[in-house]
Amino acid sequence: MRSSREKYFGHLPIEENSYKADFMEKYQQYSSEILRIALLTLAVIGYLPKLINDSKHFSLLQKSFQESKSLFIITVVLLIVSVCSCLAHRYFSSDNMTHHIRKLRLRNKLKQEINIQEKEKIEKKIQSESKSFENDLDFSKYSLIIATLCLVAGISFMFITLIKIFFA
Repeated sequence: MRSSREKYFGHLPIEENSYKADFMEKYQQYSSEILRIALLTLAVIGYLPKLINDSKHFSLLQKSFQESKSLFIITVVLLIVSVCSCLAHRYFSSDNMTHHIRKLRLRNKLKQEINIQEKEKIEKKIQSESKSFENDLDFSKYSLIIATLCLVAGISFMFITLIKIFFA
């Protein structure tokens, strides 16, 4: 459930220690590092054409670059996929935390004295939040895996490209 038309449950108090430990801070820091490295690698690979144009051996390097153009494009695509996957991970892991906190607040509301119809309605909302939590957790996990694999492959292709251009 991406957005609820119903009132959010911010008025229902929950203990900070019931969600603070679960926030996955290190999980998001890992994603931030992958994002930072992927963007830095994109900057390095983006500087490559300028480096070739400013070189004394322009014609030789230009010929090597033309031969390695497909590797260059693959590198850029892999790094862009890594960046996009990192951003998707950050979105889904944050959204995941929202579902978790809403579920905690709903459970607290269940502890209050409410009628049976209200209780059933809240239990359905808890089930919906649990399902959204699981879906976002899966998206978050897979986007982080994709980001990591694409980063490793992108860096590998970058080194292969640089070796082919400058040492072949």
